[in-house]
Amino acid sequence: LCVIILLFVSLLFTKKLTHYITKPLNELTDGASRVKSSNLSQKITYKGLHEFETACENFNEMQKHILDEQTKNHKYENMVASISHDLRTPLTAIQGTLKGLIDNIAPTPEIKNKFLTTAYNRSLDMEHLIEKLFFFSKMETGNMPLNLQNINLPNFVEHYINTKRDLYSDDN
Repeated sequence: LCVIILLFVSLLFTKKLTHYITKPLNELTDGASRVKSSNLSQKITYKGLHEFETACENFNEMQKHILDEQTKNHKYENMVASISHDLRTPLTAIQGTLKGLIDNIAPTPEIKNKFLTTAYNRSLDMEHLIEKLFFFSKMETGNMPLNLQNINLPNFVEHYINTKRDLYSDDN
């Protein structure tokens, strides 16, 4: 009879312990399945044993980090696509101008010089756009070097105002 009672108590204890362990593990498994299917917005809401709560909270933080990185990457991709589109315009103009020069469509040296100047100016436009792309890339990746300096704010403002005052007084 004692053995049967011990087996029964052991069975109840094991069932209870199994429930405490399998519930958070099932939550984590479901969460991993959601992440695998690109559902990063649904959090795990487990309340129970402290160790499993911590694991679930860490999982939620990891999921949020992945979502934040995806959002950042999407913004970066849109920016690169936009700048790539903007680069195509001067590049097409340069290619057209150079193709015209190769085909000898410039009847005079003056017109040929005009075409070359146009191509050169378009290349400067492209250089400016590439510099912007490089600048934004550094900003987005957090690699923008900062040159922090202590300044005397009243002196800075006074100098700025005097500079602007001189600029506008020269125009009059």
